[in-house]
Amino acid sequence: NMLSGSINSRIGELTNIEKFNAAVNRFTGTIPSTIGQLSETLQFLLLYENKFTGTIPSTVGQLSRLTLFDIRENKLYGTLPKELYSLKHLSYFDCSNNFFSGTLSSRIGRLTNLEYLRLGIPDETLRSKKFEDLSLNGNVFTGSIPEELYGLETLTSFDCSHHALSGTISSRIGNLSSLTHLYLYGNAFTGSIPEEFFSLERLIRFEFRDNDFSGTINNRIGNLSRLEHFEISNNLFTGLLPSTMGQLSALVLFDISNNLFTGILPSAIGQLTSVEHFHTWNNYFTGTIPSELALIKNINRIDARWNNFNGTVPEELCELEELFIFVADCFPTNITGPPAVKCKCCTKCCDTARRGDWEACGYT
Repeated sequence: NMLSGSINSRIGELTNIEKFNAAVNRFTGTIPSTIGQLSETLQFLLLYENKFTGTIPSTVGQLSRLTLFDIRENKLYGTLPKELYSLKHLSYFDCSNNFFSGTLSSRIGRLTNLEYLRLGIPDETLRSKKFEDLSLNGNVFTGSIPEELYGLETLTSFDCSHHALSGTISSRIGNLSSLTHLYLYGNAFTGSIPEEFFSLERLIRFEFRDNDFSGTINNRIGNLSRLEHFEISNNLFTGLLPSTMGQLSALVLFDISNNLFTGILPSAIGQLTSVEHFHTWNNYFTGTIPSELALIKNINRIDARWNNFNGTVPEELCELEELFIFVADCFPTNITGPPAVKCKCCTKCCDTARRGDWEACGYT
């Protein structure tokens, strides 16, 4: 059974409590300011997935022993109080899926033990909620990422997805040597990915899609040998893909769609033997779709539509047993005449001359 009602203000009298868990219920009302009276003992404060309203009380800054603070998926609003940044033992903070706004304070640099910071909307939330609900389930932080955040050397996961953040990524990002997960998608970031980023050798997943990033992909990307997800779609990246991409042997998802990449796909992509999803659609790649993709035995999706590929799809690629979605520019129209790509195993064909026109695509 789920509990309901509000949290009684007398919670402050529970002076020996170390963990308060009211998560996944139907609590309403505000977080009582008397919570600050638990300053000597409280270490874990779990209020997520309720219906709390109001702001975070400033008295939360008195919880000097707090290490975990999770308030995601409520109806809280306002700015993050400055007192929050005095919690020097805080290692985990999740305030996603509320109504918070404002800028990210430079005081965040004081949280020197912070390991997990989530401000954005997780993808699983977007997938589970109806479109009309999305506007009611997300914070909107603005401005840029403060330089002080790049000094949090203990940080392992940072999620600021689906906000209105802008500016560039600092070269100081290389200081985040413990980082394993980085989610910046759905913002308005600009500029190139700094070279220092490619020294984050513990990185498992990074998602920079749906921004305005530009520039080329540095040859040092091969240093990210633990990387499983590489998602930079819907940006303004240019240039050639470096052959060092082939060193990403742990990669499962490769998505560089809707950018401005040119040249041929390097044969080294055949070394990405763990890849399952391979998306290059809406770029300006030339040459043939490389036969080396056939070396990736577990690949199940290839989307190469709306490029400048030509020639015939290799027979060995069509023989892959796990491949069940294959899209290329293999659809003839009155504009192009013969198809740009000959493909006997594609599940869907588009036309390179009608770039971005979904109606010009058809199933085979």
